[in-house]
Amino acid sequence: MVNIAGYAGNILYIDLSTGISKIEILNTELQRKFIGGWGFNNFLAKDLIKPERDPLSPENPLILGTGTLCGTLAPMSGKISLTMLLPAFADKKETHHAVATCMGGSRRFGTMLKCAGYDHVVITGRASAPCYIKIIDESVDICDASDLWGKDAYETSDILTERHMGRTGKCGQLVIGRAGENLVRWSNALLDKGASLGRGGGGALMGSKNLKGIVTIGTKGIGIADRKRFLSLVDEIYKEMKETPSFRGDPKSSSFYGGGVLSKEYPREIYFKTRETGVACSCCLVPCKYSHEIKDGDFAGLRVPRLSYASVRDFGRRLRIGDYREMIKLIDVIHRFGLDRLTALKMVHFITSLYERGVISTKDTGGIKLKRGNFNAYLSLINKFANRDDIGQFAAEGWYSLSRKVGIDADADTRDGTPIVRGMDTVLDARFTGLSPGVFGEVVRPGRAQHSPQESLLPRGQDPQRDSYFPESKRSFNDIRREAERMGLTKDEMKGVFSSGDFKTGRLEKHAEDMLAVCDSLGVCAEGSGYWWPTRNLKRLAEFYSAATGLEMSPLELKKAGERARNIERLINVRAGFSRKDDKFPLPWLENTKKPVGKALLSDWFGRRLSADDLERILDEYYDERGWNIKTGIPLKKKLISLGLEGFAG
Repeated sequence: MVNIAGYAGNILYIDLSTGISKIEILNTELQRKFIGGWGFNNFLAKDLIKPERDPLSPENPLILGTGTLCGTLAPMSGKISLTMLLPAFADKKETHHAVATCMGGSRRFGTMLKCAGYDHVVITGRASAPCYIKIIDESVDICDASDLWGKDAYETSDILTERHMGRTGKCGQLVIGRAGENLVRWSNALLDKGASLGRGGGGALMGSKNLKGIVTIGTKGIGIADRKRFLSLVDEIYKEMKETPSFRGDPKSSSFYGGGVLSKEYPREIYFKTRETGVACSCCLVPCKYSHEIKDGDFAGLRVPRLSYASVRDFGRRLRIGDYREMIKLIDVIHRFGLDRLTALKMVHFITSLYERGVISTKDTGGIKLKRGNFNAYLSLINKFANRDDIGQFAAEGWYSLSRKVGIDADADTRDGTPIVRGMDTVLDARFTGLSPGVFGEVVRPGRAQHSPQESLLPRGQDPQRDSYFPESKRSFNDIRREAERMGLTKDEMKGVFSSGDFKTGRLEKHAEDMLAVCDSLGVCAEGSGYWWPTRNLKRLAEFYSAATGLEMSPLELKKAGERARNIERLINVRAGFSRKDDKFPLPWLENTKKPVGKALLSDWFGRRLSADDLERILDEYYDERGWNIKTGIPLKKKLISLGLEGFAG
């Protein structure tokens, strides 16, 4: 079979139980049908993932995918996909677990993997002792990791980088910390010491296989079908990006530090006092991964490679940590353990509230006297999460386990509850952002709810980062229409989504998801915002794909491939036992339709109040736009046939 340009052309299968690896050549027809990355991962998951298994069983696979444009000069093409049966995403009884794909920004891992000759890697089994996988071109080795077991994620990444510098200068690495080793069900993995991968249990899945990490080194390069056309597109995009005001101006004039309402404890100056030079993913001009170093105090010299200052500020205020140095230290410890930052901090907040209300005591916390502002108490609690001690044993199993332990539903608690969908806390919260299409996506998409192309469609004035960082920040209704056109909506689809001065949230989200599927399958970043961004333009992405592969594909064909992959993902989860009954709006959001948070009731992008009936109507419209059964949320046979998936109709 002749390999198509733009692809490495191979799937690598590794069985850790036997130590045997094998290579399968990519099917040419399927390459065009599912593009690559996220889309092809879903096709593989259809046969490889058995929903009835325990997510942490040896047979449960870990499926990694590089995008079609990964390893090329295409702008922002460093995204890696990880598809799995998610340990933390489940129904209320935890009898069904969701299958979903997590995305991570790769500086070297993805490019090295693809240049080693592999578009996808499927890992099954369980090693008899701690190990790590080393992939150097055709050489695939399972190496002893007994000296790495127990080390934190940063240490492990540094050791493997020094150990395997390779001919290319540096290697890519995906590693876990102690939380993954201890099977904390919401632990993740550290990607190239600059990003996380596997929200919802990627770290636990690796730990269940005794897999401490994966090292990639590739020297082969990626072929391009039409080099002249491809490089012309690259030059065009980079020229446009460089001429954008946000790249020419003073970075301190932006609110890339996280925006939002500032407080005296966390002023803007602190961000720039601690921030170091940022680094970017493969072929990206945006150094969004900033390291921060504490310059003075008890933690002077502490350097955190990938700090979210928004988390420092927001949770610092919520937990009443007045010293920003202490908050940075807490996040550093969370990252080193390999815990999901948002979930860990939300659990700290929730458990502290329960202690203050007398719901739990020191008997539950292992002697810790929890009080807001008590840094040492919080540090001890985070250690208990990672090591499964005392209440940390229940927290490590997830929100439902923790709720059963304390006798209070974390989602239903009207005082300090956390919005939860399928067992995981939402990344975005409609009570504070409004129910934009991107926020609504938290309800209908398992695992991959953040960073959609419509995430920027928050209520006007509620997204400070984009309101000040990008040139077209003063969004209008016409801006939204233009963005939808760039995402490839046809005239008929535009009529169904938009009316005079209005749009339908559920219908627009369907198309945003299809666009997101295209981005994730190509491996290009969908997180960068601004209306000039290349990932906003389906026509451009189709040109990149066509030039790279030599397979001419129209924007509509590309968008249909994204829709096809999204329907496969839905069918896999239908088989796992999920349906409309699981696409539930979090209880705190429903409560907010009746009782305001502050002065605000739940609203849409326009600021109009939403009722519980309105939310169900939005869900109906989403299913209808998708061609799914409105009552069950299951794809209709007619839709599957139109996507060439008639073989899945049963």
